[in-house]
Amino acid sequence: MPQRHRRPSQGYHVEAEVTPSAPAPNWLTQLGGQVPMTFIITAVVAAVAWYATTNTKQAQTDAEIASLKAKLEAAGPAMAAKMDGEAAQRTAIRNEFMANANKTTEILGSIASRLAVSETKQEATNKALDTTNSTLSKIADQLQQLNSRGAGAGQGR
Repeated sequence: MPQRHRRPSQGYHVEAEVTPSAPAPNWLTQLGGQVPMTFIITAVVAAVAWYATTNTKQAQTDAEIASLKAKLEAAGPAMAAKMDGEAAQRTAIRNEFMANANKTTEILGSIASRLAVSETKQEATNKALDTTNSTLSKIADQLQQLNSRGAGAGQGR
């Protein structure tokens, strides 16, 4: 049997009206239809970058702390010896200062006692001078009286 090709009908063909339905969410661009997937991917990448940066910085800081601890432990005995030496020097300086302070106190005490003795001698000398001045004044008065009597007697002769 020969095959016949069917011709398309030339009549009116009524197509059913198709209402567009909501597109199915594309999981690459939307997550649950609300949050764009690019936002989530960006947030995850940022979190991973922050975590990696923080861990790197923390590793560097831990290495620096370990280095400083090693330096402190190595310098510990030297620092202790240095501090002991400085303490001995301070003690020697303090002892020297105290010895000098004691000598100064002794010298000041000696000067004070000499001054007291000198003041006592000065008072005795002043009293002796006062007595001498008083005696000389009396002698001068008596001489003046004698002179005035002798001058009066010599005029009357």
